[in-house]
Amino acid sequence: MTNSKACSLNGMPTQRLPTTAILASLALIFSGASLFNEDSPTPLITTVLIVSQALSLILAPVTPRISAGIYITTFLAALLTGHSAGLELFLGIFFITTITATGHHLLALLIAVTITFGGFYSPNKANFTFELIALMVFCTIITLAYLLGLWIHRNQQQHLDTKRAQLARRQQLTSLLHDTIAADLTSVIAQVEKLAITTPQHRDELRSVARTARNALDQTRQLLTALNTSSNAEPTTSLPITLDTTTKRLRDHGFTVTTTTQLATPMTMPLPNTALERVLSETATNIIKHATPGSAVVIDATSDDEGVTITVTNQHTPARASRTDSTHLGLTSLSHTLHALSGALTTHSSDQEWITVAYLPFL
Repeated sequence: MTNSKACSLNGMPTQRLPTTAILASLALIFSGASLFNEDSPTPLITTVLIVSQALSLILAPVTPRISAGIYITTFLAALLTGHSAGLELFLGIFFITTITATGHHLLALLIAVTITFGGFYSPNKANFTFELIALMVFCTIITLAYLLGLWIHRNQQQHLDTKRAQLARRQQLTSLLHDTIAADLTSVIAQVEKLAITTPQHRDELRSVARTARNALDQTRQLLTALNTSSNAEPTTSLPITLDTTTKRLRDHGFTVTTTTQLATPMTMPLPNTALERVLSETATNIIKHATPGSAVVIDATSDDEGVTITVTNQHTPARASRTDSTHLGLTSLSHTLHALSGALTTHSSDQEWITVAYLPFL
């Protein structure tokens, strides 16, 4: 609860400060203009009251209770002493919107009742004079102000709910990586290194397996680091750079690579970038091992408002594929990683083509 409240207080003033500052500036301009009006100069106390209300409006997103208290106090003081300039009602309408946007509905109702009765109070006659049409118009304006604040508040809550869901998803993936994949890789490395000592005739092969496992463990640790990094952190490697690196790697092995990118929305989060880097790396490794040497490879990367899709198409010969043993552990691991991020990894094969499609939504 404390974190969500902090997020709310940190985000809301930033978003609403320009609006409240403009409204307060208008009040100051109006009151300043009246000061220079020789026909009906504004008393100093009226100006002070208006300035106090304008400043409290600016601070309303941060300190709604204190700001509302200052406004109601100054509003009643101006009304009862006969120093009301009418601008108090103008500010009160926007006070209702601002206070409602902070989630203080009863406080907004108190302000609405205060300015409604105050608007029909005559200090000279010391009584209330209600006009049905004026009352209906005023209540309509107050209702619209409240609905606007309610809409802002709900948008803010939806934003916070999205942040909480992202945090929960990251925590689930962190637990998955730490408790399963990282632990299993550590066990594999230890067992392989032990076998390399006890079976010298397979030492080189076993050490190669151990190096591969260590690389996988390092990548897993990078994912864990990305998960524990704030969303404002810079990505480890951007997707265009990863695509260039993959293209160069395949070309170095003699493949003809065609890469197309249509990234309408760039991927800027560390975790998705790291996951997509693993996808391209594992796919390139499979192509090098199983694809027809020197054949064509097509890499297509597209993005929209929902997420990023990477499609890799490569040629292969059935005879070569049937002779190669593959447990598909790399693809299975990538599929689990993408699934934990609400993504998906699909593969399609024909007699001469192998297509890998990776989809990852924006967190």
